[in-house]
Order: sequence, then structure tokens, then C-alpha cells
Amino acid sequence: ILHSATPLSLVLMDEIGRGTSTFDGLALASGIATHLHDKTQAFTLFATHYFELTSFPTEHRGATNVHVSAAAGTGKGAGIVFLHHIEPGPANRSYGIQVARLAGMPSASCTARPASRSSGLCTPSVTSTSLRPMRVMVAFHSPPWPLNSVI
Repeated sequence: ILHSATPLSLVLMDEIGRGTSTFDGLALASGIATHLHDKTQAFTLFATHYFELTSFPTEHRGATNVHVSAAAGTGKGAGIVFLHHIEPGPANRSYGIQVARLAGMPSASCTARPASRSSGLCTPSVTSTSLRPMRVMVAFHSPPWPLNSVI
């Protein structure tokens, strides 16, 4: 994608940096987003869980934060409904636990805080407050075609 996209391309990227260590993944996601924004200049939707990338638009004039709106219940075992509506700004929280439950993960694996230092299947293994898991979607550069013409 980085080698062949042009300013006329539509680039959709999701989970960049996933499967690596946290800081390597963040470095990859940041570098790839910067390359697509500064060099390629294609209309891009870039989705990630790295909260740090919510500051990307402050340093890159053609970028903006957007998120998919959701309605989530409160309390233990609360569910979530994605409303299929794009809203401006970053998401205000992570829905990873609710999504894991929707995917059928065993409830014992989907605890908000692990009982021990080892992480469960649905619990973040990073505990730093600066690395909050959150869905971040950054869109940049206007598409070279009218959006209403896309089917």
C-alpha cells in the first residue's frame, strides 16, 4: 500500500501495529499514518487502538479524528450496540470488553481487571494510563471524487 497508493487512491487500514509489542506497534502505526498523510496524500481511513494517535490531527493539517457511535449499557455484563454512524472526534472510551463478549468469549476471560499480573484473553496487558485501549479512527485528505458518488 505504501509503495503503490497515489493521491487518487482510497486507503483503508485497520489494526496497524497489532501483533507486535505495544511500543513497536505504536511506532509502526504512527509512521505509516504519517507516510500516508505527508507523502501519499490519498484519502485514508486509518483505524487503530493507539490512543496516542488522537493527537495526529493537531500535527497534520489534513487529518481529523472520527469514531463510530455506540450505545453501551452499564454494569456487569452490559452489552453494546454500534449505531453505524460516524461522529467527529475520538471515541471517549474503549469497547473492547463488550466486543469480546459479542464475539462469544467466555465471560470469565472478559474481566475489566485481571486478578493477577498475567493478562486474560480480554484484558489489556498494558497497564500504563498513557496507553489506554481505545478505538481511534483518523481520516485524512479529501477524496478526489464526490462522496455521494461512492456506492
